[in-house]
Amino acid sequence: MKNIFGSIFALSGAFAAQPTLAQTNVDPAQVFGLRQSVLDISMSPSGNRLVYVAPYGSTGEVAYVVDLTGDSIPRQVLVNNDPAGDLNWCEWANEERIVCSVYFIRGNQTDVLLGFSRMVILDRDGSNVEMLSQEAGSNALGYMQQGGSVVAWNIEDDPDSILMTRQFVEESSNGTHIYQDKEGLAIERIDIKSLRRRSEEKPRESAMRYIADENGVVRILATRSSKNGYLSDNVNYAYRLKDSRDWVSFESLGEVQPIAVDSASNRAWAIGPHDGYDAIYSIALDGSESTTLVASRNDADIDSLLRIGHKRRVIGASYATERREIIFFDKQLEGLAKALNRALPGSPLVEVVDSSADEQVLLLVASGDTNPGMIYRFDRATKRLEELLPVRKELRDMPMEVMTSVSFPAADGTIIPAYLTLPSGSDGKNIPAIVMPHGGPSSRDEWGFDWLAQYFALRGYAVLQPNFRGSAGYGEVWY
Repeated sequence: MKNIFGSIFALSGAFAAQPTLAQTNVDPAQVFGLRQSVLDISMSPSGNRLVYVAPYGSTGEVAYVVDLTGDSIPRQVLVNNDPAGDLNWCEWANEERIVCSVYFIRGNQTDVLLGFSRMVILDRDGSNVEMLSQEAGSNALGYMQQGGSVVAWNIEDDPDSILMTRQFVEESSNGTHIYQDKEGLAIERIDIKSLRRRSEEKPRESAMRYIADENGVVRILATRSSKNGYLSDNVNYAYRLKDSRDWVSFESLGEVQPIAVDSASNRAWAIGPHDGYDAIYSIALDGSESTTLVASRNDADIDSLLRIGHKRRVIGASYATERREIIFFDKQLEGLAKALNRALPGSPLVEVVDSSADEQVLLLVASGDTNPGMIYRFDRATKRLEELLPVRKELRDMPMEVMTSVSFPAADGTIIPAYLTLPSGSDGKNIPAIVMPHGGPSSRDEWGFDWLAQYFALRGYAVLQPNFRGSAGYGEVWY
């Protein structure tokens, strides 16, 4: 490995090597079409344990826990084998307990298919699996489709609790004196050991979203009014001053939308338009509502914030031009990402996907157009880089084709950006080609590993992926 930060990265494999496609005679369609080997992954607060979600059979999912200080053998802790359901993700609530989200589809009394989500909690050995979502009563007047979401994993004065939303559904009073008439979205504080819960925010029928700061204090409320049963298009935001429980309506947000809160600076992170492109702003929550432009581009939308750790600290923002790029607000992490990009083969995109509570141990994913992705554990103190898991183990070490950024004129002369993947040894002339438009409408293709483009290139096709007009990420005029 290269010498960076004045010391040597030690690279080692934490899991046993798996057979690759190149070592077998398997039909490529059978392995390129498989789901990723790792669908979701999370690091425990100590940085010593992982939980990850992997495919289980043809339609299910399984969660594994790995102790990196022990034998590093993945141990199964939770399985979903419902073909109409998905185990979406699992996260560490603390060093011993794990929260997982399940999504499933069921038919109602008139056979209309509805989507539902539920949250469960379990011990790291797979025992004590309990429902974390609070179910609606048997006499509820509607369906409780949303099983809640975690608003804060870290509560400064209560480390064994999380904040979680709860959807209240009004109940019928016919024939009973025991019913509840509350309706709307609330927040409850839940003890992850005893599952005792108490109200943190009362149910609000108009509430759409709550935003807490990194210490678990709810600071922002998003609401949407309704009339005659129809929701308004307008979302209204309110915030709390520090050490206050009163809601203050934002006066002049316009199209700027708050998405996170930093208590140290007493400001909200927000996304909104600037000269025709989405940009990142910060907004003071001290009553002045002073707004500062933090990051913008004149050629691309800055479309997301990057956050790590249990406190979900904001470390940067991201956008895509020819490649996905990161604007780091944390200069130490910026230097680390650049060094890792140079040190790892192929100069991949390096993403920090999680960290220990103190952010000294990082969980990284490195990937690129010819690299389906590798997950690493990096210890900032020792500069030790451990190779953990391939994102697609069946394709590991399989030769892949380069994806090139190109452009071409449309019928009216408008230049359309696109990506082109050519089969090995081809100059692109006199070969069959596939035009592969992305989904949407609000979507786009990006540079990076694309299993379908790689499969077709392996079969001898040139693959063109255009970001046609209406694609996201190129500003409001293009969209």
